[in-house]
Amino acid sequence: MNNLNVKPSKYTQKMNYNEWVKEFNVGSGYVEPTKYYQGNAGPGIKPIGVANYLTETPFERFFRIIFNKLTK
Repeated sequence: MNNLNVKPSKYTQKMNYNEWVKEFNVGSGYVEPTKYYQGNAGPGIKPIGVANYLTETPFERFFRIIFNKLTK
């Protein structure tokens, strides 16, 4: 059986990510998100003719229905 050489840790508490990066010089390509980060951008694709109905006001809905009835 092999004997393992083990050293006790010199750290008394857990390190956060920033402390760990500075100590071990890793993650230099990583940029932390700003406090305004909202996640990845969506695809920006909206279904044709459906997305407008989801965001319209009651006033806009009323005019759309009246306009469709008058033009038929």
